[in-house]
Amino acid sequence: MNNKKIPKIRFEGFSGEWEEKELGNIATFLKGKIINLISGTTVFHLYAKDIERLKMYLPIKDEQIKIANYFQKLDQSIDLQLQELEKLKNIKKALLDKMFV
Repeated sequence: MNNKKIPKIRFEGFSGEWEEKELGNIATFLKGKIINLISGTTVFHLYAKDIERLKMYLPIKDEQIKIANYFQKLDQSIDLQLQELEKLKNIKKALLDKMFV
């Protein structure tokens, strides 16, 4: 059943890399849930009554924005730490090169 061609779910009105990634995660989650609802062996069926029972809990919009902002700041902090680590590695390399000349 996982080899089925499933139409892509598109979300209009969203912009930004983080939003697109998270919407992609939600779509992937829903795709997995929907695949489990499909019945039939030769002709596949997806019934509205089954989709109506599909539940997905999302925080309210304000909470989603707070979560998105938190992870955005966390990503920025990680990027800065990685840059600092790279600088320290370069300093270490230069000091070791000087030490063994």
